[in-house]
Amino acid sequence: MRTFRSRQAPNTNFAAGPSTPVARQAPPPWSMRPTTFRWLAILTTVFVYAQISLGAAVRVSGSGLGCGNDWPLCRGRILPPANTHAIVEYAHRTVGSITGALLIGAVLVGWLTFRHRQPLIVRLVASATGLIVLEGLLGALVVFKDLSGALVLAHLAVALALMGLLIGASILAVPGSGNPTSRTFRKLTLLAAALTYILLLTGAGVVATGADEVCKSWPFCNRGLGSNFDGVVLYATLHRLAAGVVGLFLVWTLCTAVYRWRSVPRLTSAAGATLILLVVQMAIGYPTAVSHNLSLIAGLHVAAATAVWCGVVATAVLSHNPSSIPLSREPSGPVPRV
Repeated sequence: MRTFRSRQAPNTNFAAGPSTPVARQAPPPWSMRPTTFRWLAILTTVFVYAQISLGAAVRVSGSGLGCGNDWPLCRGRILPPANTHAIVEYAHRTVGSITGALLIGAVLVGWLTFRHRQPLIVRLVASATGLIVLEGLLGALVVFKDLSGALVLAHLAVALALMGLLIGASILAVPGSGNPTSRTFRKLTLLAAALTYILLLTGAGVVATGADEVCKSWPFCNRGLGSNFDGVVLYATLHRLAAGVVGLFLVWTLCTAVYRWRSVPRLTSAAGATLILLVVQMAIGYPTAVSHNLSLIAGLHVAAATAVWCGVVATAVLSHNPSSIPLSREPSGPVPRV
């Protein structure tokens, strides 16, 4: 004879028969709805993206010292003076401060919502909070050290990692389709994310070393035909070679996601959108490389590259089937047991 028991604990309510409703566990005290955290995490991610884009605007417009060597004040004042460079730099700092406050809120809401359901989300947003503190310290050092190239590069590296953690937490907070992908494809997406991260940092290295001002031809320096590995031009040459190889690999990976894994709708949507962003990024790359004094194009180049990074990270997380991690410990119903 078969009896029915809950997976979590014995329940005497089943004595009346298998049709008796299962008594659901009460939600943990001070629990919040996952939707609240989801939107807060998305809003924080948008602000991180705005911070990176403004950082690019600061760099390409020469506004890195728009507030002088003061931090957090701007030329000794709470509000910036009526100067374009000062306003651009101050806007970058302001967005960073708002981002920090949003992250603290995301950590609190994430802990209240998922501490019993999915601790991984809590760990992701907590790690992101540590990174925003590091990001602020690096930002101050960039100002104090007169825009040191190594510090600017580290500043961007932390910001990109921060955005990746937030995207992962946002996706994990949404129930997935439950359709798994293959282990090989999951490894491909992780490799794509790693290569994209490295490519963005090499691009920042080109700007930090001033190689973008020396090499103004396409696809290589020396009037576009000959390779040049002398001095800072080395950075521009290596970045363009890496962009070609990584770009082809990304196209292949994203197309595989779109056509091979149609059973995972959110995965194909993310991969398709990222593929479009990648094409836009490639189109912006050419005028950025050959034109002079086009700070707007250079800023768009960084913004598009950051958007591609977001899409690649989202594709990698979605390919790992986050719905396989339970979002609740509540019993879903009686389970037959012999």
